[in-house]
Amino acid sequence: MSHQVHIRTRLKTQSENRTDTIERTYTGRLSKTVGGFVIDYADSENNGNASLTIHEELVTVCRKGHINSELRFAKGKKLSATYHTPQGSLDMHTHTQSVNFRSRGRYSRITIDYALLIGSEEASSNSLTIDWHFLE
Repeated sequence: MSHQVHIRTRLKTQSENRTDTIERTYTGRLSKTVGGFVIDYADSENNGNASLTIHEELVTVCRKGHINSELRFAKGKKLSATYHTPQGSLDMHTHTQSVNFRSRGRYSRITIDYALLIGSEEASSNSLTIDWHFLE
């Protein structure tokens, strides 16, 4: 069974000289899986689709389109990440400081604080917040 959801993402990125915040809204579908759930939605900015997968110990954010990426998050762990553009690929990792999930009735939020590493260098410190609520 799946449910239609309204999704709001907010990515706050802090690098050496700069802080950026990117906010987007989407409509998608939440489906339950064994041990968790998946939210799928159209990603018009990337001319493709995106998904958020939440399991007990692992959260994955995938984008497929003009840019293909897969970021994986597990508290306290450094995990490989993929990022493919038409110009080439980057060797990246996420190092996750915290993953916080809250759910109350129809409303849920996950916040992930992590460092993004390119090669062995930290490129940015990030906070990703994804809120969603049921529309049905």
